[in-house]
Amino acid sequence: MSEPPDDFKPLRLSGGRFDEASVGTVGFPLEAIAELARYERLLIKVARELWRKENPHRTRAPKGFDEQLRLRLTTVTEGCVTPVLLRGQGDADRLFDPDSWMHRAQSSIAEALSAIVGEQQLPSAFPAAARHTLVQFGSSLRPDELCRIVDPSGTDVAYTQAARHHLVGIVASSEVTMDGTLVGRIGELDANRRTFRFSDRSGRRVEGSFRQTGLIAELRQFTDRDAVATFVRLTCRYSTDAEQRVEGIEDVEDVDPIVAADDPLGSRLRHLLELYDGWHDGDGLAPALTAIEWVRDFAAELTSEQLEPLVVGPTLEGGVLVEQQVAGTRWSLEIDPDGEVHAVTVPPEGTPAIEGIKDGEDAVSSLRALTP
Repeated sequence: MSEPPDDFKPLRLSGGRFDEASVGTVGFPLEAIAELARYERLLIKVARELWRKENPHRTRAPKGFDEQLRLRLTTVTEGCVTPVLLRGQGDADRLFDPDSWMHRAQSSIAEALSAIVGEQQLPSAFPAAARHTLVQFGSSLRPDELCRIVDPSGTDVAYTQAARHHLVGIVASSEVTMDGTLVGRIGELDANRRTFRFSDRSGRRVEGSFRQTGLIAELRQFTDRDAVATFVRLTCRYSTDAEQRVEGIEDVEDVDPIVAADDPLGSRLRHLLELYDGWHDGDGLAPALTAIEWVRDFAAELTSEQLEPLVVGPTLEGGVLVEQQVAGTRWSLEIDPDGEVHAVTVPPEGTPAIEGIKDGEDAVSSLRALTP
Protein backbone atom coordinates (compact mmCIF):
# COMPACT_ATOMS: atom_id res chain seq x y z
CA MET A 1 0.00 0.00 0.00
CA SER A 2 1.33 3.47 -0.84
CA GLU A 3 2.28 5.97 1.85
CA PRO A 4 0.21 9.14 2.41
CA PRO A 5 1.40 12.04 0.26
CA ASP A 6 3.66 14.47 2.14
CA ASP A 7 2.59 17.51 0.16
CA PHE A 8 -1.09 17.42 -0.87
CA LYS A 9 -2.26 20.75 -2.31
CA PRO A 10 -5.60 20.11 -4.05
CA LEU A 11 -6.68 23.77 -4.13
CA ARG A 12 -5.45 27.36 -4.03
CA LEU A 13 -7.48 30.39 -3.03
CA SER A 14 -6.99 33.97 -4.18
CA GLY A 15 -8.72 37.33 -4.33
CA GLY A 16 -10.56 39.21 -1.62
CA ARG A 17 -9.83 37.91 1.88
CA PHE A 18 -7.14 35.55 0.61
CA ASP A 19 -5.00 38.26 -1.02
CA GLU A 20 -5.20 40.25 2.21
CA ALA A 21 -4.13 37.20 4.21
CA SER A 22 -1.08 36.50 2.04
CA VAL A 23 0.36 40.03 2.00
CA GLY A 24 3.47 39.86 4.19
CA THR A 25 2.23 36.91 6.23
CA VAL A 26 1.03 33.39 5.68
CA GLY A 27 -2.50 32.82 6.91
CA PHE A 28 -5.93 31.42 6.24
CA PRO A 29 -9.09 33.42 7.03
CA LEU A 30 -10.89 31.46 9.73
CA GLU A 31 -14.29 32.48 8.40
CA ALA A 32 -13.45 30.60 5.18
CA ILE A 33 -12.03 27.48 6.84
CA ALA A 34 -15.38 25.74 6.22
CA GLU A 35 -14.43 25.38 2.54
CA LEU A 36 -11.67 22.94 3.49
CA ALA A 37 -14.21 20.86 5.41
CA ARG A 38 -16.56 20.97 2.40
CA TYR A 39 -13.75 19.83 0.12
CA GLU A 40 -12.97 16.94 2.46
CA ARG A 41 -16.66 15.85 2.51
CA LEU A 42 -16.79 16.11 -1.27
CA LEU A 43 -13.58 14.11 -1.73
CA ILE A 44 -14.81 11.30 0.55
CA LYS A 45 -18.30 11.27 -1.00
CA VAL A 46 -16.98 11.03 -4.56
CA ALA A 47 -14.42 8.37 -3.61
CA ARG A 48 -17.13 6.30 -1.88
CA GLU A 49 -19.50 6.52 -4.85
CA LEU A 50 -16.74 5.58 -7.32
CA TRP A 51 -15.84 2.62 -5.09
CA ARG A 52 -19.49 1.50 -4.89
CA LYS A 53 -19.82 1.65 -8.66
CA GLU A 54 -16.84 -0.67 -9.07
CA ASN A 55 -17.94 -2.97 -6.22
CA PRO A 56 -21.71 -3.40 -6.70
CA HIS A 57 -21.82 -6.69 -4.79
CA ARG A 58 -20.23 -5.36 -1.60
CA THR A 59 -22.54 -3.68 0.92
CA ARG A 60 -19.84 -2.09 3.09
CA ALA A 61 -16.81 -0.01 2.18
CA PRO A 62 -13.38 -1.30 3.28
CA LYS A 63 -12.42 -0.78 6.89
CA GLY A 64 -11.07 2.70 7.52
CA PHE A 65 -12.26 4.06 4.15
CA ASP A 66 -13.44 7.47 5.41
CA GLU A 67 -10.73 7.79 8.07
CA GLN A 68 -7.94 7.20 5.53
CA LEU A 69 -9.27 9.97 3.28
CA ARG A 70 -9.81 12.56 5.99
CA LEU A 71 -7.52 15.56 5.68
CA ARG A 72 -5.42 17.58 8.13
CA LEU A 73 -4.27 21.15 7.58
CA THR A 74 -0.52 21.20 8.25
CA THR A 75 0.52 24.62 6.93
CA VAL A 76 -0.38 27.42 4.49
CA THR A 77 1.99 28.70 1.78
CA GLU A 78 2.40 32.27 0.57
CA GLY A 79 1.21 33.92 -2.63
CA CYS A 80 -2.22 32.51 -3.34
CA VAL A 81 -3.40 31.05 -0.06
CA THR A 82 -2.56 27.37 -0.52
CA PRO A 83 -3.48 24.99 2.29
CA VAL A 84 -1.09 22.07 2.58
CA LEU A 85 -3.01 18.98 3.65
CA LEU A 86 -2.12 15.55 4.94
CA ARG A 87 -4.23 12.44 4.41
CA GLY A 88 -5.31 10.32 7.37
CA GLN A 89 -3.05 7.48 8.48
CA GLY A 90 -5.36 5.20 10.48
CA ASP A 91 -5.83 1.46 10.12
CA ALA A 92 -7.18 0.37 6.75
CA ASP A 93 -8.10 -2.75 4.83
CA ARG A 94 -4.88 -4.20 3.40
CA LEU A 95 -6.52 -4.46 -0.05
CA PHE A 96 -7.60 -0.80 0.00
CA ASP A 97 -5.19 1.79 -1.44
CA PRO A 98 -6.45 5.17 -0.14
CA ASP A 99 -4.06 7.22 -2.30
CA SER A 100 -5.50 5.69 -5.45
CA TRP A 101 -9.10 6.51 -4.48
CA MET A 102 -8.13 9.97 -3.28
CA HIS A 103 -6.47 10.77 -6.61
CA ARG A 104 -9.40 9.38 -8.59
CA ALA A 105 -11.86 11.45 -6.57
CA GLN A 106 -9.62 14.52 -6.95
CA SER A 107 -9.59 14.05 -10.74
CA SER A 108 -13.36 13.52 -10.87
CA ILE A 109 -13.99 16.72 -8.90
CA ALA A 110 -11.61 18.75 -11.09
CA GLU A 111 -13.22 17.39 -14.26
CA ALA A 112 -16.71 18.23 -12.99
CA LEU A 113 -15.79 21.79 -12.01
CA SER A 114 -13.99 22.30 -15.31
CA ALA A 115 -17.23 21.43 -17.11
CA ILE A 116 -19.18 23.83 -14.90
CA VAL A 117 -16.72 26.68 -15.51
CA GLY A 118 -17.18 26.02 -19.24
CA GLU A 119 -20.99 26.27 -18.70
CA GLN A 120 -21.47 22.65 -19.69
CA GLN A 121 -23.39 19.83 -18.03
CA LEU A 122 -21.74 17.70 -15.38
CA PRO A 123 -19.83 14.73 -16.84
CA SER A 124 -21.91 11.56 -16.90
CA ALA A 125 -19.17 9.76 -14.96
CA PHE A 126 -19.52 12.12 -12.00
CA PRO A 127 -21.51 10.30 -9.25
CA ALA A 128 -25.11 11.54 -9.14
CA ALA A 129 -25.23 10.98 -5.38
CA ALA A 130 -22.38 13.50 -4.95
CA ARG A 131 -24.01 16.36 -6.87
CA HIS A 132 -25.52 18.05 -3.83
CA THR A 133 -22.21 17.82 -1.95
CA LEU A 134 -20.55 19.45 -4.97
CA VAL A 135 -23.11 22.28 -4.86
CA GLN A 136 -22.19 23.04 -1.24
CA PHE A 137 -18.50 23.43 -2.07
CA GLY A 138 -17.53 27.07 -2.69
CA SER A 139 -20.69 28.47 -1.11
CA SER A 140 -18.74 30.92 1.08
CA LEU A 141 -16.67 32.39 -1.77
CA ARG A 142 -17.23 36.10 -2.39
CA PRO A 143 -17.68 37.56 -5.90
CA ASP A 144 -14.03 38.72 -6.01
CA GLU A 145 -12.58 35.40 -4.86
CA LEU A 146 -11.75 32.20 -6.68
CA CYS A 147 -10.63 28.71 -5.87
CA ARG A 148 -8.22 26.90 -8.17
CA ILE A 149 -8.88 23.19 -8.04
CA VAL A 150 -5.79 21.15 -8.91
CA ASP A 151 -6.00 17.61 -10.24
CA PRO A 152 -3.23 15.00 -9.77
CA SER A 153 -1.71 15.88 -13.17
CA GLY A 154 -1.05 19.43 -12.00
CA THR A 155 -3.59 21.22 -14.21
CA ASP A 156 -6.11 23.46 -12.48
CA VAL A 157 -9.49 25.10 -13.02
CA ALA A 158 -10.58 28.46 -11.58
CA TYR A 159 -13.88 28.02 -9.74
CA THR A 160 -15.85 31.12 -8.79
CA GLN A 161 -19.20 31.98 -7.23
CA ALA A 162 -20.50 32.77 -10.72
CA ALA A 163 -19.59 29.26 -11.89
CA ARG A 164 -21.22 27.81 -8.79
CA HIS A 165 -24.46 29.61 -9.62
CA HIS A 166 -24.42 27.81 -12.97
CA LEU A 167 -24.03 24.49 -11.13
CA VAL A 168 -26.89 25.32 -8.77
CA GLY A 169 -29.06 26.04 -11.80
CA ILE A 170 -28.20 22.69 -13.38
CA VAL A 171 -28.98 20.71 -10.24
CA ALA A 172 -32.11 22.68 -9.36
CA SER A 173 -33.54 22.52 -12.88
CA SER A 174 -33.28 18.77 -13.19
CA GLU A 175 -34.31 16.10 -10.74
CA VAL A 176 -31.52 13.83 -9.64
CA THR A 177 -32.79 10.28 -9.95
CA MET A 178 -30.91 7.33 -8.53
CA ASP A 179 -31.26 3.71 -7.53
CA GLY A 180 -30.62 3.00 -3.87
CA THR A 181 -32.21 2.36 -0.50
CA LEU A 182 -34.39 4.54 1.70
CA VAL A 183 -35.36 4.01 5.33
CA GLY A 184 -38.71 5.14 6.68
CA ARG A 185 -42.37 4.21 7.18
CA ILE A 186 -45.18 3.39 4.77
CA GLY A 187 -48.68 4.82 4.99
CA GLU A 188 -51.82 5.36 2.89
CA LEU A 189 -51.31 2.43 0.52
CA ASP A 190 -53.61 2.48 -2.54
CA ALA A 191 -53.50 -1.01 -4.08
CA ASN A 192 -55.52 -0.02 -7.14
CA ARG A 193 -53.31 2.87 -8.12
CA ARG A 194 -50.16 1.16 -6.76
CA THR A 195 -49.20 4.24 -4.77
CA PHE A 196 -48.32 4.91 -1.17
CA ARG A 197 -47.11 7.67 1.11
CA PHE A 198 -43.60 7.34 2.52
CA SER A 199 -42.13 9.14 5.56
CA ASP A 200 -38.35 9.15 5.73
CA ARG A 201 -36.26 9.20 8.93
CA SER A 202 -36.64 12.97 9.26
CA GLY A 203 -40.44 12.71 8.98
CA ARG A 204 -40.55 14.22 5.49
CA ARG A 205 -43.46 12.74 3.51
CA VAL A 206 -43.36 12.00 -0.21
CA GLU A 207 -45.48 10.12 -2.70
CA GLY A 208 -44.34 6.72 -3.91
CA SER A 209 -45.40 4.30 -6.60
CA PHE A 210 -44.55 0.75 -7.64
CA ARG A 211 -45.16 -1.54 -10.61
CA GLN A 212 -45.01 -5.08 -9.21
CA THR A 213 -48.42 -6.29 -8.08
CA GLY A 214 -46.64 -8.86 -5.92
CA LEU A 215 -45.45 -6.02 -3.65
CA ILE A 216 -48.99 -5.09 -2.59
CA ALA A 217 -49.20 -7.74 0.14
CA GLU A 218 -45.65 -7.03 1.34
CA LEU A 219 -46.17 -3.28 1.57
CA ARG A 220 -49.57 -3.68 3.21
CA GLN A 221 -48.20 -5.67 6.16
CA PHE A 222 -45.97 -2.73 7.07
CA THR A 223 -48.63 -0.05 6.61
CA ASP A 224 -50.02 1.44 9.80
CA ARG A 225 -50.57 4.76 11.48
CA ASP A 226 -47.35 6.76 11.21
CA ALA A 227 -46.76 6.73 14.96
CA VAL A 228 -46.42 2.94 15.14
CA ALA A 229 -45.68 1.85 11.56
CA THR A 230 -42.70 -0.45 11.09
CA PHE A 231 -39.52 1.17 9.86
CA VAL A 232 -38.57 -0.47 6.58
CA ARG A 233 -35.80 -0.39 4.01
CA LEU A 234 -36.98 0.22 0.47
CA THR A 235 -34.78 -0.79 -2.44
CA CYS A 236 -36.10 1.64 -5.01
CA ARG A 237 -35.61 4.32 -7.63
CA TYR A 238 -36.12 7.79 -6.19
CA SER A 239 -35.49 11.46 -6.98
CA THR A 240 -34.01 14.22 -4.83
CA ASP A 241 -34.07 18.01 -4.89
CA ALA A 242 -31.18 20.47 -4.72
CA GLU A 243 -31.01 20.07 -0.94
CA GLN A 244 -30.65 16.28 -1.33
CA ARG A 245 -34.11 15.71 0.13
CA VAL A 246 -36.20 12.89 -1.30
CA GLU A 247 -38.77 14.28 -3.74
CA GLY A 248 -40.55 11.09 -4.74
CA ILE A 249 -40.24 7.34 -5.22
CA GLU A 250 -40.73 6.15 -8.80
CA ASP A 251 -40.60 2.38 -8.31
CA VAL A 252 -39.92 -0.20 -5.60
CA GLU A 253 -37.90 -3.34 -6.11
CA ASP A 254 -37.98 -4.78 -2.59
CA VAL A 255 -39.02 -3.97 0.99
CA ASP A 256 -37.49 -5.30 4.23
CA PRO A 257 -38.54 -4.61 7.82
CA ILE A 258 -36.01 -2.97 10.13
CA VAL A 259 -37.71 -2.18 13.44
CA ALA A 260 -41.35 -2.67 14.47
CA ALA A 261 -43.00 -1.23 17.57
CA ASP A 262 -43.34 -4.66 19.20
CA ASP A 263 -39.74 -5.79 18.50
CA PRO A 264 -37.38 -6.20 21.47
CA LEU A 265 -36.12 -2.68 22.25
CA GLY A 266 -38.44 -1.58 19.43
CA SER A 267 -39.52 1.77 20.90
CA ARG A 268 -35.94 2.68 21.85
CA LEU A 269 -34.56 1.77 18.42
CA ARG A 270 -37.37 3.61 16.64
CA HIS A 271 -36.34 6.73 18.54
CA LEU A 272 -32.80 6.36 17.16
CA LEU A 273 -34.18 6.07 13.63
CA GLU A 274 -35.93 9.42 14.06
CA LEU A 275 -32.74 11.33 14.92
CA TYR A 276 -31.11 13.50 12.28
CA ASP A 277 -27.68 15.09 11.77
CA GLY A 278 -27.22 17.83 14.37
CA TRP A 279 -29.55 16.25 16.95
CA HIS A 280 -27.33 17.39 19.86
CA ASP A 281 -27.23 21.20 19.77
CA GLY A 282 -26.06 21.17 16.16
CA ASP A 283 -23.60 18.32 16.68
CA GLY A 284 -24.12 14.57 16.44
CA LEU A 285 -24.59 12.40 13.37
CA ALA A 286 -27.79 10.44 12.83
CA PRO A 287 -27.24 6.88 14.14
CA ALA A 288 -26.09 4.62 11.32
CA LEU A 289 -28.51 1.94 10.17
CA THR A 290 -25.75 -0.69 10.47
CA ALA A 291 -25.34 0.07 14.20
CA ILE A 292 -29.10 0.08 14.83
CA GLU A 293 -29.55 -3.26 13.08
CA TRP A 294 -26.71 -4.74 15.13
CA VAL A 295 -28.50 -3.78 18.35
CA ARG A 296 -31.81 -5.11 16.97
CA ASP A 297 -30.25 -8.52 16.27
CA PHE A 298 -28.46 -8.48 19.62
CA ALA A 299 -31.73 -7.76 21.48
CA ALA A 300 -33.41 -10.72 19.78
CA GLU A 301 -31.00 -13.04 21.65
CA LEU A 302 -31.88 -11.71 25.10
CA THR A 303 -34.65 -12.51 27.56
CA SER A 304 -37.18 -9.91 28.68
CA GLU A 305 -35.42 -9.75 32.08
CA GLN A 306 -32.13 -8.94 30.38
CA LEU A 307 -33.72 -6.37 28.07
CA GLU A 308 -35.59 -4.35 30.66
CA PRO A 309 -32.64 -2.61 32.37
CA LEU A 310 -30.73 -1.88 29.14
CA VAL A 311 -30.18 1.79 28.34
CA VAL A 312 -29.90 2.51 24.61
CA GLY A 313 -28.73 5.82 23.18
CA PRO A 314 -26.90 7.48 20.26
CA THR A 315 -23.26 8.51 20.11
CA LEU A 316 -22.15 11.78 18.53
CA GLU A 317 -20.19 9.83 15.90
CA GLY A 318 -23.31 8.11 14.50
CA GLY A 319 -23.10 4.91 16.50
CA VAL A 320 -25.21 3.37 19.26
CA LEU A 321 -24.38 2.86 22.94
CA VAL A 322 -25.97 0.05 24.99
CA GLU A 323 -25.41 0.07 28.76
CA GLN A 324 -26.55 -1.75 31.88
CA GLN A 325 -25.72 -1.48 35.59
CA VAL A 326 -25.61 -4.89 37.30
CA ALA A 327 -24.70 -5.26 40.98
CA GLY A 328 -22.23 -2.38 40.96
CA THR A 329 -20.75 -3.34 37.62
CA ARG A 330 -21.35 -1.16 34.55
CA TRP A 331 -21.46 -3.10 31.29
CA SER A 332 -21.55 -1.28 27.94
CA LEU A 333 -21.31 -1.87 24.21
CA GLU A 334 -20.48 0.89 21.75
CA ILE A 335 -21.36 -0.01 18.17
CA ASP A 336 -19.68 2.29 15.66
CA PRO A 337 -21.30 3.33 12.35
CA ASP A 338 -19.57 0.48 10.49
CA GLY A 339 -20.89 -2.15 12.92
CA GLU A 340 -17.70 -2.76 14.90
CA VAL A 341 -18.36 -3.31 18.61
CA HIS A 342 -16.26 -2.10 21.52
CA ALA A 343 -17.20 -3.66 24.86
CA VAL A 344 -16.31 -2.33 28.30
CA THR A 345 -17.03 -3.87 31.70
CA VAL A 346 -16.32 -1.58 34.66
CA PRO A 347 -16.38 -3.54 37.95
CA PRO A 348 -16.73 -1.87 41.38
CA GLU A 349 -14.16 0.80 42.28
CA GLY A 350 -10.63 -0.47 42.64
CA THR A 351 -10.94 -3.21 40.01
CA PRO A 352 -9.55 -2.57 36.50
CA ALA A 353 -11.98 -2.31 33.58
CA ILE A 354 -12.12 -5.05 30.98
CA GLU A 355 -12.16 -3.86 27.37
CA GLY A 356 -12.24 -5.56 23.98
CA ILE A 357 -13.94 -6.05 20.65
CA LYS A 358 -16.86 -8.47 20.72
CA ASP A 359 -19.17 -10.07 18.20
CA GLY A 360 -22.84 -10.59 18.97
CA GLU A 361 -22.40 -14.04 20.53
CA ASP A 362 -19.63 -12.83 22.85
CA ALA A 363 -21.70 -9.81 23.88
CA VAL A 364 -24.72 -11.95 24.75
CA SER A 365 -22.57 -14.38 26.75
CA SER A 366 -20.94 -11.48 28.62
CA LEU A 367 -24.29 -9.97 29.56
CA ARG A 368 -25.73 -13.32 30.66
CA ALA A 369 -22.73 -13.83 32.92
CA LEU A 370 -23.50 -10.59 34.72
CA THR A 371 -27.27 -11.03 34.88
CA PRO A 372 -28.62 -13.03 37.86
